[in-house]
Amino acid sequence: MAMPGRTHFLLNFPCFACLIVALWTLASVVQAQQNASDEPESVPTVPETVVEATPLAPSPAGPTRPSTDQVSDWLSMSLLERSVFRSPAADGYRAESSATGTLLDLPEFQQPLTVDVLAPATVRDQQILNVRESLRNIPSAISVGDDQFGDRFYLRGLEVRTRDFRRNGFLDPTYNQRDFANIERVEFLKGPASVLYGSAAPSGTVNFITKKPIDDQFSRFDFQFGSFGLTRYTLDSNGYVTDGGALLYRINGAYEDAGSFRDFGHTERHVLAPSLRWVVGESTMLTWEVEVLGDRRGGTSGYPAIGGDVLALPSSRFVGEPASDFRDGNDYRTSLVLEHRFDSDWSLSVGAFTGIYDFAQSQTACFFPTPAPTHFVRDREFVDDQESSTSLIVNLTGDMCLGGFQHRLLFGTEQVYFNSDSAFSQALMSELAYDVSNPIHVNPPTVFPPLFAASVPVFRQVRHGYYLQDLLELSEQWQVLGGVRLDDIDFDAERAVFGFPFPRIQQRFERVSPRVGLVYQPLPDVLAAYFSYSRSFNPPTGQGILFASQPLKAELGASYEAGIKARLLDQLVLHAAGFHVTRSNAPFLDTGAFPMPLFLQVGEERAQGAEVELLGEVTERLDLVANYAYTDTRLTDPSTPLIFGQRQRNVPWNQASVWSRYDLWCDECQTLGAGLGLVWVDERTANLAATVNLPSYTRWDAGLYYRRGRLNATVYVENVFDLHYVASSSNELRVYPGSPLDVRAQVGWTF
Repeated sequence: MAMPGRTHFLLNFPCFACLIVALWTLASVVQAQQNASDEPESVPTVPETVVEATPLAPSPAGPTRPSTDQVSDWLSMSLLERSVFRSPAADGYRAESSATGTLLDLPEFQQPLTVDVLAPATVRDQQILNVRESLRNIPSAISVGDDQFGDRFYLRGLEVRTRDFRRNGFLDPTYNQRDFANIERVEFLKGPASVLYGSAAPSGTVNFITKKPIDDQFSRFDFQFGSFGLTRYTLDSNGYVTDGGALLYRINGAYEDAGSFRDFGHTERHVLAPSLRWVVGESTMLTWEVEVLGDRRGGTSGYPAIGGDVLALPSSRFVGEPASDFRDGNDYRTSLVLEHRFDSDWSLSVGAFTGIYDFAQSQTACFFPTPAPTHFVRDREFVDDQESSTSLIVNLTGDMCLGGFQHRLLFGTEQVYFNSDSAFSQALMSELAYDVSNPIHVNPPTVFPPLFAASVPVFRQVRHGYYLQDLLELSEQWQVLGGVRLDDIDFDAERAVFGFPFPRIQQRFERVSPRVGLVYQPLPDVLAAYFSYSRSFNPPTGQGILFASQPLKAELGASYEAGIKARLLDQLVLHAAGFHVTRSNAPFLDTGAFPMPLFLQVGEERAQGAEVELLGEVTERLDLVANYAYTDTRLTDPSTPLIFGQRQRNVPWNQASVWSRYDLWCDECQTLGAGLGLVWVDERTANLAATVNLPSYTRWDAGLYYRRGRLNATVYVENVFDLHYVASSSNELRVYPGSPLDVRAQVGWTF
């Protein structure tokens, strides 16, 4: 929902141009196929042995339409397997390789870094619907807050903002929760990723890899239902547009209508994601993707701690106003990626992406306490934000021998054009003492005049990034990874407070971000030790501009990591790592400047610790995901004495998770399995001042699985023993409880 007089970005020119190009390409393909079908068949038959020996290169006489057999063979062995972020399918819960950390599809034992892959089997068995539910499988990952915060979370003690997430490598800065209906896998890169992606948090980066057309024909329909009125329908259809198989399609869609364990909670969302992939020739491929997402849900901002007790109120308690609280978002994404292989060593990828994001939120929350322990003064906050982000990425990769050593080279550039129009207002509710132990909701609620109102009607940011990477193979046991990226960023912004304009802000940032890593494999693909050092760079955002009292600085970070990877069994891998991460110019909101909040960059953070992960197949019937993390995080800037030396809120000293699945019966006809797991989280601070703590908890989960022919059925039970616990918090006034006993069932049929 947009405010009156606001500018929409639906007519964003880059997005419109990208759509036109894609439609024109599709029309050209169809016309070419029609012309080819009208012509008499005159292509000579090529013996199979010759086809296998022929290099993947265009014919000197010019491009020709591949035969059905040629296209099928090529699809199964060539570009589809080596396309951007197209790593081999994960085997159960574990993936052998990933591409997010290096933009190269490398086995994990050759990478001097940590990339945790959320595999499709994990998503299916745990019935994961959002990022927050997936974090149990990622060592040192912990949720920040409830749904109002989008997908952001803490990783290795520092925040990973939802606006820094990637989608097939493209920047995807949305505030809305991402849907998993169109997601093939999610890769969590630990440590700074600025060497490849520019803007990134020092703790890590998340890359969502979407489902794309493949060389197969199928349709799968799933129906999911469960506690709190959950109903969800999903469709995944893949096939051939043309008889020759040169043009493929895939359509993913979902519709969800659900209640909540919170009073007045409700979610309604839909997603539609069609895609086309055109095999232009034996060395070239074009992929076009679109996704439209709509999300509407009842607002919730958590409840307050009563006398320091965060469990005093029931999990269902809602202290907002159901008549006025909401969260409404829409995402529109489209991308066009051209991939070409010059020969068996060198390949080129050129991609364009445009995302349009609308987000509006109205929420009522406790603002500050009163002398009565259960009575609070509430405020109402309204946010309206419209953004567009357009990216162009070009990557050239190749293998070559230089100086007697083998090199895997990457040359790339990323150009990002970002625009936003945002507004924020805050007002006190008319009642001056709201009893959260006996809430009475007013319809419609009344508020006082705004305490604060600000807008940034113009925020433009242009990013130019250029990067180089080299994976040097010194021997079978030793590999060195080195890279560097240069970023040049310009932005200008206009802002107003209570309608009065402030001076225009124009800034420019230039930064060089290096990374170096070393891998030693005494037993190749069985045992590896590694070390890496990297730096991060993150320019200011529109939110910072909204409350800034002085020119902003870029957030800077550095990370040291060392670890070992060991293959204990053929499909079971142990990974242990130690890390030390720092972040400077961290954001800090000065509440002493009330009633006008000021965004100051005086914070410094440090996080260090260790994590251990055991992942894979123990036996043919037993799969396991187990992890443990120890994290020591501190706010280390003495200029903020209130929080100096304190731990970052929500980050526990210790946390662990185990999930296992055992197939009781498994043959070609049917499978019957059961899953069991637990999540343990140590005590955490609820606020930066560490005056309130969140107690530790242990949650048990379970699952049942059945497959027979084309039928798949799953039952997942979260919080088997109906534990009352707190999942996270923003501060002592906004505490977010975990879900009580939650049962979900899913039935799917493949056509």
